[in-house]
Amino acid sequence: MRRALIIGLGGCGCRVVRLVKERVEWRYGGLDKTPFLQLMGVDTALDAGLEGEDLFVHITVSREGYRRLIDDVRQHRDRPDLEPQTWLDVTVIGDKTEVSEGAGGIRMVGRTAFLFPSNFNRTVQLIRQKLDKLRTLTISDASQAFGQTIGLSNELFIYVVATLCAGTGSSAFLDMGYLIKRQAEYLNLPVTTVAIVTLPPLNTTDTIKLRNTYGSLCELDYFSRDGIVYRAKFPDEPRWLERSDRPYNFVYIVAPDRYGKSALPDHFALEAAIAEYLFTDVFLDETKVRDARREDMVSHAFHLKMPDGAPYRFLTFGMSLLQFPVQQIQEACAYQLVKETLSEWLTEREPSVIELEALYREIGISGENPLRQRLLSPEGDPRGQNYDIVAVVRNRLEQAVRNYREPFDLDIVQRQILVGFGEGEVSAEGDIPLGRFKQVIEGNRERLKRTLPNDLMASLCERFLMRLSIGIGAALKAVQKLKEAVTERAKSLKESKPEDTVEFVESQRNRWRDVLESAERDWLLKFPIPYRGLVRRRLLRRWQDAAYEWAMAKLEAHALKEEIAILDELARAIDLIERRLRHLQDYGRAMQQAAQESYEFTLRPPRLPGILIFDEGVVRREYERILPTEEQKQAVMNDLLRDGLREVWEAARVPIERRDENWLDNDLEVQRRAGWLRSEKQIFKRLQDRFWKAFFETAKKRFEGIRERGDVIERFMERATDPEMQLRSLLDEAAVFLPLNDSESNYQQDFIRERQIKRWVFWSWGKDTPTGERGKEFASALQKAAGQTTEQEEFERLSDTTTILVLTEWGGFPLRLIHGVADFVNRISAQERAKMWSRADLPKWLRLTPPDPRCEELLVAAIAWRLAETEEVAGKRVLVVGTDRFSTDFPTAVRQVEEDIDTRRRIQHRVIQPYLQQKSGNESTLEQLLDQLLNLTEQDLNMLGIEGLTKEQAKSIALRFIRRTELLRRYYEKRGELAPAIHFATEEDAKKAKYPRAGYYCANCHYYFGISCPKFCPRCQTV
Repeated sequence: MRRALIIGLGGCGCRVVRLVKERVEWRYGGLDKTPFLQLMGVDTALDAGLEGEDLFVHITVSREGYRRLIDDVRQHRDRPDLEPQTWLDVTVIGDKTEVSEGAGGIRMVGRTAFLFPSNFNRTVQLIRQKLDKLRTLTISDASQAFGQTIGLSNELFIYVVATLCAGTGSSAFLDMGYLIKRQAEYLNLPVTTVAIVTLPPLNTTDTIKLRNTYGSLCELDYFSRDGIVYRAKFPDEPRWLERSDRPYNFVYIVAPDRYGKSALPDHFALEAAIAEYLFTDVFLDETKVRDARREDMVSHAFHLKMPDGAPYRFLTFGMSLLQFPVQQIQEACAYQLVKETLSEWLTEREPSVIELEALYREIGISGENPLRQRLLSPEGDPRGQNYDIVAVVRNRLEQAVRNYREPFDLDIVQRQILVGFGEGEVSAEGDIPLGRFKQVIEGNRERLKRTLPNDLMASLCERFLMRLSIGIGAALKAVQKLKEAVTERAKSLKESKPEDTVEFVESQRNRWRDVLESAERDWLLKFPIPYRGLVRRRLLRRWQDAAYEWAMAKLEAHALKEEIAILDELARAIDLIERRLRHLQDYGRAMQQAAQESYEFTLRPPRLPGILIFDEGVVRREYERILPTEEQKQAVMNDLLRDGLREVWEAARVPIERRDENWLDNDLEVQRRAGWLRSEKQIFKRLQDRFWKAFFETAKKRFEGIRERGDVIERFMERATDPEMQLRSLLDEAAVFLPLNDSESNYQQDFIRERQIKRWVFWSWGKDTPTGERGKEFASALQKAAGQTTEQEEFERLSDTTTILVLTEWGGFPLRLIHGVADFVNRISAQERAKMWSRADLPKWLRLTPPDPRCEELLVAAIAWRLAETEEVAGKRVLVVGTDRFSTDFPTAVRQVEEDIDTRRRIQHRVIQPYLQQKSGNESTLEQLLDQLLNLTEQDLNMLGIEGLTKEQAKSIALRFIRRTELLRRYYEKRGELAPAIHFATEEDAKKAKYPRAGYYCANCHYYFGISCPKFCPRCQTV
């Protein structure tokens, strides 16, 4: 016998527990005879058929407690016991004021009652009591109670039974699974958890049941994926419960419908079959056979891979939806490339000696063109005459030597040079202008103050920032070393004494002048006449060299003071450059985080449950197919860094002193103060600026080839060495069902692989139809692989459409489960479907609400589908798109568009885009087109899954798709239609109407105009 605990959730689960209890009482005389089997039920209603505190927990919420909880949520008050703000949506609960007689088919009400502290604590207490009894039960005690010697399993089995149709069981069965796993950690026995959940009949029209089932399956699909973290706040513990495993070891989804046989008469017959299955599973000895089959099912479900290497993820659904979303894979590869590029660029590295020396030469503290020499350059002449002060000094000295008559002439040249330094007075026309040398040096000082920081930043961009192998970390370290070198250079210059050098060379100049004067007065006349000129020239040359050294010493003394000023200013500029680089580093880290979160968001669970051929393994495989070698990857990453962030480099080169115009720094400061790095939302949603778009789009272009690969099936057929056998093997692994058949007495048939050929499989082909060459090959192989299947008519009927359905069953146990989530969507009305998504009927903690841009794109595409050409075929209106024909039933068309992952690309390559362009280029047809748009009803808009969208907003979105604003304006003017503007004269009036400030607003899209009203709204183009 098994140690087993059976828990019934909701009305269906409690009825199954009651049936098991009645069967035990009829067979063995009561539950006291079978202590190894414990039963309990949890429900919001009292008519479950279970009585006694040891069997049943009635979870209710009083009117006062319910009202207090709702008020806390609406007023955003803390409730640390439940944290309802994270998952409770009061708009979904509706008018309910208490929970006493059922959840009313509202899943959020059922979860509220289950997690309410008093109810949850009683449930946990009862579970602990049951588990403690099973844990401490010995074989002798069990045999004594049972009346004969029995064996007990060392493993504890916990069964949870619920229906996905109602409000209580469908809302709490996931929480119950994780609660049981938490409680089982304290037991000394291995624990296996099994969930058995029921579906509504296929012919049901009850939208509440269908909606609840759809939401529950989405949740089960989500939390059955590897790596997904369940996070909830249970009232009995102060900490949040976080688990990354699946809610149950086994999940069996059953329905009253059976393929090839009549369905069970009603849902109660299905409950009886489940009770029989549980009774058999606990008491019969033949369970070992079933255990082996169950393990085999798990191996098929979670550990196998498809023949093309893609991981095969089966999530307990009867119909497997195979998808190969090329757009998501392309985006994921692009995010991966961005992530690796930024990671390489942000890596901390030390700059090399050669790179540092190049920066030192750039600012003139080393090399052949030092900073002091640049201060003497004629480029800094403030008069724009390129006045070369060194050449002027040299020419004046040479002129003095050529025109020498007496030593007094040398004093005149000396005085002229001093006038150039601003010393003395101008005495003749030929003198150097007063202070001309200082003007040039100071002009060079101002020029270098402007150009050096910008040249340094440009050099950093070229040598560090735009090179993947070096990156921002090395640039920052180089700037820090450069700052130290500049500071040390300025300090050493301040400690030097250029006046001493000037005094020394001035004494040398005066000495040679005195020598020349004494020679002219005393001993030069004693030389023979031929030698007098030679000696005089040599003495003049000595004086000229000394005077030149004196003039250059004075120039360098003035330049040294200005060099100190430049170095001080350069040190401040380097501080700004370092701050700018740190801002750039922060921006790079933010973009890296955005790429990481975008990558994770791209790998989000599918909107429709099924097998999604898309995870990190697929992304990595496609990524390595495009960039197979490290050399190719490095080249692409270098190009991406240079091209994708071109505007960043342009912003980085903005002159340092123009701080107000450096919008990169300003934007980063604003974003940092706003705390966006700590935001829990997706960062890439908040970084929609041209930097991020350019970077991401540049990376995305590298993976355009993925979009041309087509569906995963086509790739499988191309690489398959034996398509028939491999496809047959693929079909064998397509689905695993619960072997439940109440009309068959033998529950323990051995697993027969040959009877698994027929399966429910849905192949999505994308743009190629099976009428093509590849499609015919696949259809032929598929029919051969199907073998003895009897659904030949189905093959023939579907051979020329975009889908192939293979009707199958599993292992001789006929049970028709889900035919795909699309069947559920088909049976849900458009209005209910809109409510299901927009009212967040799926819990918020799933994060399944579609983002707004997706909804807007869907709306545009759906309107385009509606406006496309239609024709009548066999008495039926069909939509002609290329070579495909689709039903023009509007909800169906919308769903078909929605299932296409890249809607805009599909429209562009088919006839819809040319059709709209043709109409938008002609004013007469444009008016007809606009009339069609204006005639869309609210019901048509609700069919798109968008609630609260007005006709004007829908029209604006659709017209934006046409991109012919000048025609729209003329059309508006001709018809005389004006959208009234909203005006608030005072701030008080605006705040009363919940508008941010006074002024004019567009009545259509609420765009703020300002203090005046324009003729057209720049956002929605409304007149």
